[in-house]
Amino acid sequence: MFWKFLLIAILLFIGFLVYRAYKFVPEKREPIEKTEVDLDFDQAISNFSEIIKIPTVSHTDGVGEDEEVFDKMLATIKELYPRVFEKTTFEKVGRRGFLFHWKGQRETNPSVFMAHYDVVPVDEAKWTFDPFSGEIKDGYLFGRGTLDTKGTFVAVLETAEKLLEEGFVPEDDIYLAFSGEEEPHGPSADLMAQKIHGKNHEIKFVLDEGGAVVENIFPGTDNRIAVIGIGEKGVMDLKLKVGGKGGHASQPPAKSLIGKLSKGLVNIENNPMPVHLNPPFVKLIDKVGRYASFPIRIVLANLKIFKPILNLAGKKLGGELNALMRTSFAFTTLEGSKQINVMPPSVEAGINIRCLKEDSKDDILNHIKKVSKIENLDLEVPFYEGASNYSKTDVDGYKLLEKSINETWEDAIVSPYLMIAASDSRYYSKFSDRVYRFSAMEMTKEERGLIHGEDEKIRLEEWKNTLRFYYRIMKRM
Repeated sequence: MFWKFLLIAILLFIGFLVYRAYKFVPEKREPIEKTEVDLDFDQAISNFSEIIKIPTVSHTDGVGEDEEVFDKMLATIKELYPRVFEKTTFEKVGRRGFLFHWKGQRETNPSVFMAHYDVVPVDEAKWTFDPFSGEIKDGYLFGRGTLDTKGTFVAVLETAEKLLEEGFVPEDDIYLAFSGEEEPHGPSADLMAQKIHGKNHEIKFVLDEGGAVVENIFPGTDNRIAVIGIGEKGVMDLKLKVGGKGGHASQPPAKSLIGKLSKGLVNIENNPMPVHLNPPFVKLIDKVGRYASFPIRIVLANLKIFKPILNLAGKKLGGELNALMRTSFAFTTLEGSKQINVMPPSVEAGINIRCLKEDSKDDILNHIKKVSKIENLDLEVPFYEGASNYSKTDVDGYKLLEKSINETWEDAIVSPYLMIAASDSRYYSKFSDRVYRFSAMEMTKEERGLIHGEDEKIRLEEWKNTLRFYYRIMKRM
């Protein structure tokens, strides 16, 4: 009798899972009414090329930077976008912040459009073309910054220039906030955020770099997905140090310091932080998972039940799925003796940690101490910045963003997600729950790999969509 009841219970449970998967289908989409966009694309592309030719390379602490280059950037955009400078209030903030205040009919709920115009250094020997040529060829614009993020920097300015020419006055104030020191995490963006926040107005909408229109990233579906970061992970740099007795390499101890530390690192790697079904991850699954094949929908429609399987998959596979669900550890440095025949008196390892909001700084450090099992372990935190707050998706700003994406990339599924990298938008997340991270363009896997890499370039037909998107959303502000 017991086995009969057990079998019935199992069948009912399976039926429950299947029924939830059967009901887990895409939501009905509203018909799309397109806003027509009349821009001079050829002129915009020419302007974009001129911006790429300016090598605004930024470095940590400003060492090795060319100030004349950054001065040239300001002079160039003044020449290319005269209406923006004439009809908005411009202010240089900090070392490299360009802040434009575009007055609307009201000033109570301003919007902020962000980008950065600095770029990472290049090793020209590894490029197959001049990284600052701004060459236009075979439907591409070539050069450092085309994807990250001079493409959106120029698109915002082009859109503002066009709308000002048309006499458009936004419903609410708009701020254009551009940093020239985003790559080395300079303070300009933070200073601009503080200045806007100091107006004591509730921000309606902030848009910065982040997700993009991508494909073949979600199991069980080949749909294009436009992912919008509604939060981003924090960053911790952690040094693990073990001290002891050094000496001549001819008389090594039974257990070396390097051996002890290495064993501890393996223990940490084998015992990651726990999985969290955080809000951005759950919303991503709820939105995109509905388009997956039926077997995968059985798992995704019953996320809490299958959490142990997701946990195991993340542990085994690592990568983006794992990073979306847990605080991740990247082992990046290991130091011992400076000389091969000398036993070091201390050894040190470095871990770059990307932190979920659900794990505090103390949670992470306590976990490291517990699972490493290293005696006399010394932990040092040279840098820590916690994860951002999560932004709302049931508010007007997000809905306007979603609508503008749907108009521009009609077949794409628009979904929230958790951004696992860092952006300047984190400064706004301290006081606003309407901060969104979306790089407005379709990017293939290959193109995403060009960001901070060699031979960066952008498809110009796709960049036209970037322009269309910004025109549509800015006109709704």
